[in-house]
Amino acid sequence: MSSSGVSKDNFIPFGLDAGDTLMSKTDDEFEQIFLSTKFPFFENFYNKLWVNTNGLISFDRGVREVESPIFPNNKFVCISPFWSDIDTTFQGDIFYRQISNKEILSKIEYEIIDALYEYETFKPNWAFVVTWLEVPEFQINKTNNLITNTFQVVLTTNTTQSFTIFNYEKLLWSTYSTQSGFNAGDGIRFFNLPGTFSESVKELVNISNIGVPGKWIFRTDSSEIIDSGCITDNIMRLNPKNVSINGGEMINVTGPCFEEDDFLFLIIDSIINVECKYLDRYTCVFEAPKLNKTGSIAVMLVINAYFSYESTLVSYEIMISKSSTTYLYFLIPAIFICILITGLIVGYIFYKKNNKSLVEPIQQEIKDKSIVNL
Repeated sequence: MSSSGVSKDNFIPFGLDAGDTLMSKTDDEFEQIFLSTKFPFFENFYNKLWVNTNGLISFDRGVREVESPIFPNNKFVCISPFWSDIDTTFQGDIFYRQISNKEILSKIEYEIIDALYEYETFKPNWAFVVTWLEVPEFQINKTNNLITNTFQVVLTTNTTQSFTIFNYEKLLWSTYSTQSGFNAGDGIRFFNLPGTFSESVKELVNISNIGVPGKWIFRTDSSEIIDSGCITDNIMRLNPKNVSINGGEMINVTGPCFEEDDFLFLIIDSIINVECKYLDRYTCVFEAPKLNKTGSIAVMLVINAYFSYESTLVSYEIMISKSSTTYLYFLIPAIFICILITGLIVGYIFYKKNNKSLVEPIQQEIKDKSIVNL
C-alpha cells in the first residue's frame, strides 16, 4: 500500500527536540492533559483531553478499547485520526505537546488559510499536536517490524473557532475495526473519513479534502463537522496557485465535491477551455495551459455545464536577474576565447604533423644523394 502522503518534514515539528512529551511505551493506555486554553468541539468547550495509545484524542475519559465502536455513539467524545489496535511496547513512539509558540502557530495559520480561503481572518492562539511515529499493530515480543504507520493530529483554536488537521505520512496496516473521524458522544452527530472499517482506510495517505495527498482539514467547533472538501459558496481552491506562463504544471482543484461521472472543465482567462480530470470525491486535476500574460488570471470551474466555481491563478515568467546577466556578459566572451585558443592549438598540431610528412621525404632524398656522391 502506498506510503507517499505528507512527509514528516511537513508535519508540525515534533519529538523531544521540539519540546514534546514522550508517551509511555505500552499497550492500550492513555495520558490526561489539562489544557491552557479551552478547545471548542461540537459546540462544547473542553479544558482537558486524553491522548490514547490507540490513535485517538478523547475529551470525556481515557480509552483502552482496541475496537472502535461505530460512530455515532454516546460512549466517547473523540477525534480519531486512526483508531485501531496500536501497541508501542516494543516499537514506535507517541509524542504530544501544547503549542503557544508564535512561529509554529503562524505555520498552522498559513496551512488553514492557504487551504480554506473563507477563513482568512482566522488567527490561532493555541494548538495541541500528537504524533504517532512508526507505530505497529498489536504484537507480542516482536521488534523491527517494518509494517508501521506514521500520522499526526493537530488541534487549534482562536478561542471561538477550532480546526483539526490530520497529517498521514504512511498507513501500512489497518484492522477491520479501524475508524477515522469525529464523534460528538450524543449518539447523533459524527463524521467519518473515507474508508473507515475497511482496508481502503489506508488510502487516506493518497487522498485529501484540500488537494494535498495525506492532509485533511476540518472545522470542528460548530454543531456539525465542516468538511472543507465540500464547499457550496462558489469558491474553489487551486494547488499550486502560481504557474509558469509556459504552463505544464499539474494543478489540483478542490472546494466542491465531485462525482465520477461529472463533466468537469475550466474556463481560464475567459477563453481557454481545459478539461479537469476526476481524481476523487474532493479533487479534480488539470494541466496548466500555455498562457499569454502574467499576473492574476481568472479561472472558472464548470460542473455538468451548470454549477460554476471561481478562483485565480498567478502566472509568472522566469527572469534572468541583473547579476546573472552580468555574469553571462563575462562568461560568453571567455567561452569564445577558450574555443579560439583550442582551435589554434589544434591547427598548429595539424600543421606540424602535415609539414613533417612533407619535409621528411625531401630530407631523406638529400641524405640518399649525399651517400651516392660519397
